[in-house]
Amino acid sequence: MTNRFFSIWTVLILCIVACGKGVLEPGDVARPLVGNYKLESRQFIQQDSVETELDFLTPPRVESFLRLNLNGRYGQVDSIMLADTLATQVFIENGRWSVLNDRMFFESDANFLRNEEFRYDGIRLTRTSRDNPGEIIGLFTVIDIWRKQ
Repeated sequence: MTNRFFSIWTVLILCIVACGKGVLEPGDVARPLVGNYKLESRQFIQQDSVETELDFLTPPRVESFLRLNLNGRYGQVDSIMLADTLATQVFIENGRWSVLNDRMFFESDANFLRNEEFRYDGIRLTRTSRDNPGEIIGLFTVIDIWRKQ
């Protein structure tokens, strides 16, 4: 009886420890993604019945750098040149990242959460983010193609 009791408690403790890791911890699965990336293109698509392409940004109109660290932290700097004023807007975001299957999860330090589909071929990281900001305009998709440095 004592052995059975000990075995049950051992299994329960192992299950709790195994489930204790959160989604936002990269681990060995994400190790190949770690590194510096430079944005090659960013495509904005409004998906209504005809999937209208709203904009396709390439450097120098948009420049972006992404750093994925092994410790689960990321940093991203976007600079977008505004055509009408010739001004540049800069956005900086830091936070935690992780992957699960074909999904990439981001939690910014400002508590902004998002998850995206991703593909990685060893050189290029393609991230696809889908949002539905309102029922009137339909689904809004952003496709980023990053080149590993």
